[in-house]
Parts: sequence; C-alpha cells; structure tokens
Amino acid sequence: MIRPFNSSLPLSRLPSVTGDVSRDASNLVNFINQLYHPHVGNSFYVQLYVCVGFVLVILILATSVISHRVLHGRAWFLKLWPVAGGTFVIPNSVMAFLNLQGCFAVVWIAYAILCVPYYKNNGHQKNFFLWRILIWVPLWQGGWWTGFGILSAFPDALTLKSKGGMQRRLILSPLVFNLACWLVPFVQLASILPPAILAARHYNETLDHYDTWRVAAVAVATGNGAPAEYDAIRNRALVLWLEVTRAYWYYGIAMTCWSVWAAICLAVYVPVGAHTLSRIRAQLKLTRRKQRNPETFYLFNPPIDRGSFVDADRIDLLNAQNPAMSFSTSRVFPPMRPPSTPIVSDKRRPMTVEQRRIHNLKRVYRNLSVQYYGICMAILSFFASATIVACDGYDGARRNAIATSQVSANLMAAYVVVLFGLLTIFCIFWRSFDPSLSIDIADVESPPIPTRSKLVALKNRALG
Repeated sequence: MIRPFNSSLPLSRLPSVTGDVSRDASNLVNFINQLYHPHVGNSFYVQLYVCVGFVLVILILATSVISHRVLHGRAWFLKLWPVAGGTFVIPNSVMAFLNLQGCFAVVWIAYAILCVPYYKNNGHQKNFFLWRILIWVPLWQGGWWTGFGILSAFPDALTLKSKGGMQRRLILSPLVFNLACWLVPFVQLASILPPAILAARHYNETLDHYDTWRVAAVAVATGNGAPAEYDAIRNRALVLWLEVTRAYWYYGIAMTCWSVWAAICLAVYVPVGAHTLSRIRAQLKLTRRKQRNPETFYLFNPPIDRGSFVDADRIDLLNAQNPAMSFSTSRVFPPMRPPSTPIVSDKRRPMTVEQRRIHNLKRVYRNLSVQYYGICMAILSFFASATIVACDGYDGARRNAIATSQVSANLMAAYVVVLFGLLTIFCIFWRSFDPSLSIDIADVESPPIPTRSKLVALKNRALG
C-alpha cells in the first residue's frame, strides 16, 4: 500500500563478503540479477500454458456465438431511455461484460506469453512493466459498465414509487447517471497512468545502467580484480537496487489505486445489481399472481350457481346445460356432449402475452443472477490480487524477493480468467446469457416519469 519511500536499503540482504574478490563479485552479480530477472519454478510456466489453452478455447467459442448474434441483429450495445429530465444512455450489461472481458482475455493471453520469456529468458524488459499495470484496464472497465448496464435489462429499476401514492420518481437524474457511467472511466485511467509511467520510466532507466554494470562486474568476477574494483561495483549495485525499489514503489502506488477502484466498482455494482434483481423478482411475482387470478369479463350477467334462487326461465336454461340432455340421434349434427376421449392439446401453440412476459422475466432474472454473483466474485478476486501486489511489491523489491508476489498475483488472475470464462461460455450455450434480451417498463403499472415525446405531444395538443 502507499507508504513513504525509504532511501536506506537493508544491507543485511546483500551477500556476505568473504574476502575473495572473484567470489564476492560473482555473488553480487547473482543478487542484482535476481532483481531484474526473478527466478520462478517450472510449475509456473506449466500452469500458465494450461490457462492460456483454456482461455483460447473459451474465446473462440464465445466469439462465434456473439458474432452470430451481431450478424443476425440480435445484439445491441446501448439503450436510450428518454425521460422529462433528459436521456439515460445505458450500456448493455451482457454485451459490455462479454466484449470487454473478451478484450481482457486477449490482452491477458499476450501478457502470459510475455511472462515466459521475461522470467525464463530475460526478455521483454522495457515492455513488461507497463503490461503489469495497464492489463487490468479492460477488466475494470467491463465490471464498471456492467454495473451500470445491469439496468438496461430492466430500466424501471431507475425509479421508485413515492410513499402513499402511485407516482414514481427517478433515483438518479440522467446527467448524474451518464457522467458516472461514461466519465468516471477516464478519471480512473487518469489516476492510474501517472504512477504507471513513473514506475516504467525509472525501471527502464536502470536497465541500461544494469547492462553496463553487469559487464564490469562479470569482468571482476572472472579476473583477478582488486578490492577497490569490487568496492566500485558494489556501490553501483546499491544505486541500481535503490532505483529498482523506487520503481516498485511507484508500482505499489499504481496497484493501490487499482485496489481502491476495485472497491469503488464493488460498492457501485452490489447495490445496483441487488436493487435491479429485487425489482425484477417483484415484477415476476406480480405477473404470476395476475396470471393465476385473472379478472374475468362478462358481456352479460355472470353465470348462476345451481341451488340459487332463480326464475323458471333460468332453471330451464340450467337444465338445458345438463350433460344428460346432451345426447343427439341426428345424423346431421354431432352430439352436444363432449367426447369421452380427451383431445390432445397442441404443445406448440403460441404463448399468451402474460406467459411470454413471465418467460422473459425469468430469463432476465436468471441472466442477471448468474452475472451478478459471478462478477462480484471476480471483482473480489481482482481486489485480492491487486492488494497482494500493492502490499508486497515494494517490500519484495527491498528484500529482493520480487518473484513471490508476482507469481501469486499472476496465477490468481489466470485461474479467475479461466473460471469465469468457463462460467460465461457455459451460460451462453445453456442460453442463460442473451445479449438481445431486455424488459422494458411494466405494462401493467403506471408509467414512471413522463417521457420527452409525451410532453411534446401534450404541449402540441394544448397549443393546437
């Protein structure tokens, strides 16, 4: 986490001096080399390659499904909801989730491929430090837009009924909603970039000095160097070590910012998602109740119960409806009594409006439930991974134990990508996620806020 930079180094971590200049120089070369090329076990590469394979398969399958829906016009990216105070510009929650997490998967695969030569073959030094910090941008962006876009499936969640009345009011004004949804990501990126650029710049500057120092140190280690030469390379090594710790100090600041933004994203997503799910669940219960208890409409008087006080004409009418009198011997007309063999109903008959509404509400509720709990866990995993690096990155550089936190954070991110990628693709083929699915404001309830078109129509009618 953010703490003051300490310009004094823990010199006890340096290799002990034996008096043998060649041996001491060789130990010093290995120590400084560990700062720039952390050594990790082979199991790290194996796990990374396995995760890359899974993510590639998931990405191909998900891309084919989404491309099919886009080509057939079943996918949309924005919903415009005009009201009296402006227009809500709401991103599609599922499309934002799938597309931006797909972008993150592509970037993460490239990052994982760069990890192997970085740790194994000492390659991609100058390009690698920014990857560590900026790789999370599409992941956070997807979580942020998904949090606001969850309302696209049920825009009525933006309103609340006033107490003791049927009139509704907006929870947020369109201006506040649009600024928070579309402007905050730029603020987030602006807060991450300065420490990321400073960390990369300090680290890149030390690389050229490290290459020059390594040549001189290896020459002392392989030759018969004097103690003064060893003291010179040792002093330069301390400068390199200090600059590396400074780079990781900026790196820790950047990852602390990521932890804060992850907490903000979770603070927005949890209440918005819970509120939307509760509104959809309430609407689903209301629709089911109305389907079970329909209000029957009669053109004339309602039918009479047998046993009630009725006149003779109505008694004759009831007797005429008796099944015992329904037999017919005519060869022209069929018997009035229903046949004893039940007629098999057609299972493919179209659903009624209420049945179709219940079906869509159930699918939306299932979509958002899976997405809600899955993304909450993903944000928590991202928060944990960023916090690990933020807390231990700078201290790891001071202890010359950089690989520990980096391996833990990289593998945690890899497993999270695979887990939620599999969950997403399973939901796609299970037809749980449908990017084209959306439920507008309930037809059975009074409209929330007069839309702009309605206000214009009323104005024209009044002036006309």
